[in-house]
Amino acid sequence: MEYVADLETIENVFVTSLREADVPIIERSRLEIFLDDAFHNYRSLLEVHQRLLENLEARQLEQHPNFGMISDLILDAALNWQEAYMEYITHYPIAKYKVEEEKARNPRFEAFLSACQKNPMTNRQDIQHFIHRPVARLLRYNLLLQDILKRLKQVGPETHPDIETIPQVKELVDVLAKATQKGVAVNEAKVQLWRLQHTLDGSKFGPRTIKDLDLLNPMRELIYEGKVFRQPEGTISSTWVELNAFLLDNYFIIAKTEKSSKSSRREDRQIRYLINRRPIPLELLSLGNFSEAPRPRTSGKLFGVGGTSHEAETPGVDQNESRLLWPFTISFIGQGQLGGQYTLWADSYAKRTEWQEKLQHAKVLRTEVNDAGKVFEMTPLSLDTFLMPPNYAAPRSDGDSPFTGRVTCSTPFIDGRSLVAVGCEEGVWIGLRHEPRSLRKVLHVKAVTNIAVLEEFGIVLVLQDKSLLAYHLEALVPSGAASQARAAPQRLSPGKDINYFTVGQLSGRTLVLYMKRKGYESVFRVLEPVLGRATEDTRQRRPFGSFLGQRSEWFRHYKDFFIPTEALSVHFLKHKLAIVCAKGFEIMDLTDLKGGSIPIFDSAKVRDRPSMADLQKRCDTAKPLGMFRSTETEFLLCYDSFGLYVDRHGEPNRDCQAIEWEGHPESVAFHPPYLLLISAPFVEIRHIDTAKLLQIYTGSDIRLTWDGTGGQARQIADNPGPKGYGDEVRSQEPRIHICQRPEDGRRTRGTAQGIGQNVFELTPTVQLNNPLLNPVHNHDSNYFPPAPMISHRPSSVITSSSEFYQSYAGQYSGYGEREPSWNGQ
Repeated sequence: MEYVADLETIENVFVTSLREADVPIIERSRLEIFLDDAFHNYRSLLEVHQRLLENLEARQLEQHPNFGMISDLILDAALNWQEAYMEYITHYPIAKYKVEEEKARNPRFEAFLSACQKNPMTNRQDIQHFIHRPVARLLRYNLLLQDILKRLKQVGPETHPDIETIPQVKELVDVLAKATQKGVAVNEAKVQLWRLQHTLDGSKFGPRTIKDLDLLNPMRELIYEGKVFRQPEGTISSTWVELNAFLLDNYFIIAKTEKSSKSSRREDRQIRYLINRRPIPLELLSLGNFSEAPRPRTSGKLFGVGGTSHEAETPGVDQNESRLLWPFTISFIGQGQLGGQYTLWADSYAKRTEWQEKLQHAKVLRTEVNDAGKVFEMTPLSLDTFLMPPNYAAPRSDGDSPFTGRVTCSTPFIDGRSLVAVGCEEGVWIGLRHEPRSLRKVLHVKAVTNIAVLEEFGIVLVLQDKSLLAYHLEALVPSGAASQARAAPQRLSPGKDINYFTVGQLSGRTLVLYMKRKGYESVFRVLEPVLGRATEDTRQRRPFGSFLGQRSEWFRHYKDFFIPTEALSVHFLKHKLAIVCAKGFEIMDLTDLKGGSIPIFDSAKVRDRPSMADLQKRCDTAKPLGMFRSTETEFLLCYDSFGLYVDRHGEPNRDCQAIEWEGHPESVAFHPPYLLLISAPFVEIRHIDTAKLLQIYTGSDIRLTWDGTGGQARQIADNPGPKGYGDEVRSQEPRIHICQRPEDGRRTRGTAQGIGQNVFELTPTVQLNNPLLNPVHNHDSNYFPPAPMISHRPSSVITSSSEFYQSYAGQYSGYGEREPSWNGQ
């Protein structure tokens, strides 16, 4: 009866009072969520045990003064409470944490709990007593059943049915208790993750570091945590630093422990973990040596260097193992692109082995999640076509060399068929877009660095050895239907001084922009292709000024301008140009050639906020890479080590916090809503709305060959809304090409051996079965939306007229006085 009364107290004193309070103790909008978190499915347990209590009382009345068979009643209840206890007990760590969290942040709730404790119905017990009651009760059942079974064997007949049935009930309870252990462990780890959200301190890396860990993601998992030791680099003393390591399913974190309070009471001491190394994404982490011999803590040697193999050695107590430390190493790439290696030390051989197993498990789990939730599918455009000499310093060979040189650029285009053009050091290849081995060399030119196809005008632009040339597309890819096209190219620049060109649309007009450097200035010319001129085979050439040196029949002059700084690239916005410069970004309006520099730092804000001054200094010294629109009124500026959101006026916003990249990208590309930061060892894929890291793709010698710009006839207009792009990919058309070495980089062609290069296009995927979004496919069987109340099979009060009981009616009596009472339900 006491247990049922306690469950009723949960409803009458806590749940009902919170719901019916005149002045809301907890906001109405989140009250039901809190009640589910704190008390979960207590109603299901209450129903089962109310029915059991009714059955026991009815049986007692019928058999008074004796008490006969009871195992049938307990077995019936045990079969009904399986799901209820499984759900409640596995949820218990969350319930305990949610109550503590609400009490700490809500003074009204704290006062409410104090008042409840004074209520006679609670017997001065606090809320945690009632929340924990079902957990303790399940384990107590076997003790009660064991006591009954013992007394039956002492005073009852050997054929009593309870002697046979009670062990079956005990087995059900044991199986249920063991089955809850995994769910409890999962939720305890989940609670520990929530605590880390408050106890982890980004320290010198800033608060965004904690945000990037995504600890509140319902599918986040704390796989392992423990104490490790490290000796500062270059130290030969016996000084050791004790650290805490946390292995999540997405990051590996190393932190120092700091106690923020010196209170003598343990519960009042607040522990913080200061991150002293930038968290390492698991995609960039690899396991090193886990077999070195242990070393004593008092050793004066340089730790982490050398050591002999310990594979066949078994640790023993005679080695004074309590003073031994067992080394293991982890390596990582990124964070400056150089990467590094850590040597950590465990305090036992078993701990080191466990770290190795958990790290391997986390790596496999991360790979599976990434494979199931790919942001892009890698579709090959070339395989075994492009080959670099094994020695970069080797001189270029002429004639029938098997080497094509380094791939530098590519672009897709449509000319009745879906084709792709790839440029490299030894020429230009064109082939069918989805037949990787169809590529054929169509231009025998040197040092190709950029290529574009103006589909609507039938023109191919090639930047070759700093000369910009225009070819007739029909001359390179004959269709057989048109008249013979002129094979000779038109030179759009007189000399070999063009550093860069790009194609884009501005206010509905297709424009070609190219740039050369003149001292510290960047000089630009903008041309507009003329529809129909490309099909004419005129040989007339007339002077056009000192910049071009000759007239182009296929283009007309649109605008000339310059900026007094070094320009790197240009992005076409809706109505203006965004020029990426060595020291920032210039916004240029071609209608009046007026512009301005961003980002803009207000001197008053910089004076009042030291962090703004640091951010300004970083922007002045970092290398800009690109600029992309994130919302209707906001842009994301991308530098080689961080990103920064600015408003339409160019001033930093979103708390003026920099977004730290995992590496140092060499180039950047944008496929709405995904931002790709590309460096040689890996590609970071982030969502532009929040800059959240979604995935990391690793490879070898990765480089961007096409960023989605060019002269495609069908331009895809992707404009963000007031709040950004959202999660959906609006276009499945690929917009990004990359080139990388194959895993087995060496390739053989004839008698020559070289380094292979494969070109891929990145196609956005439709995520139909992502375990990060679909909890059904996660190992945490307890993660479900709040379930409806469990309905148990109809069961009336079991009396002596019940069929099961009648077979034993009248056979056994006389021992009921010695049985322990079950009225404690």
